[in-house]
Amino acid sequence: FAQDSVRPIALALPGRVAVVVWEDRRFGLPTPYANRGTEAGTRWMTADVSVPAGRPGQFSAYNLAASASGNLVFVTWADNRASGALDIWGNYSLDGGASYQPADVRFDTTAAGASDSNNPSVLVTGGRVHVVWLDRRADGVTGDIYYRGMR
Repeated sequence: FAQDSVRPIALALPGRVAVVVWEDRRFGLPTPYANRGTEAGTRWMTADVSVPAGRPGQFSAYNLAASASGNLVFVTWADNRASGALDIWGNYSLDGGASYQPADVRFDTTAAGASDSNNPSVLVTGGRVHVVWLDRRADGVTGDIYYRGMR
């Protein structure tokens, strides 16, 4: 491709399925993309999937993290869609990485774009998603660790 595809994350799923997510710049701005391989990664989908819901190239997404358990794949990142500071967003696949939900999930709870939130990490286990991130809402400088889970 004529654009950068960087920071890949590989995930192993049951049934000899592999999912790879990465930061892609095919529309100029970094956007999380994914692809799914079956038969131990020897057959891949013909088209990559944009992980954010229908918004490729409309904002810059950074600090990509991903985790999987069973056929649940969860991808999280920090982005600037609110035209301010970074917020923590995520999206998930229930079909082993073949498709993602029509709406993204926002994890930080301050007003959108009000304070910098970045460097998310995610763990999927037992049908539950655990997301932690660095948040500077206290004073704009000091970083605190925040957590939010979802089922």
